[in-house]
Amino acid sequence: MDPEQAIWDESVALDNGSIHNSSKVVIEASAPTLMVAVVLMVVIAACGTVMGLNLAKQAEMDADYKTMKTQAWLVERRLMDAEAYAIVNGTKLPADNEHGPTGNLQRMKPH
Repeated sequence: MDPEQAIWDESVALDNGSIHNSSKVVIEASAPTLMVAVVLMVVIAACGTVMGLNLAKQAEMDADYKTMKTQAWLVERRLMDAEAYAIVNGTKLPADNEHGPTGNLQRMKPH
């Protein structure tokens, strides 16, 4: 066999007595096939874009939540400090938590 011909020979040579069948699959790159491939690429790209935007938004929401949680903790801490300061200076009584500031006046009324 000529070496030039062997390069372009697409037939499959099976050994004698072989029980295997050979088959050749040809996929033509016709217009409909190319259109399907392009549509699939566009759909996959759109899905990737949406997933990326979703991940970015989720990261932003997580950061905002962490900031809000920290701010809420700081407000709570400041309120606790102000309450402790008021109790130490006598402007707030421990019973204010139960009855409120005006509730203490109601307890002082004669019965």
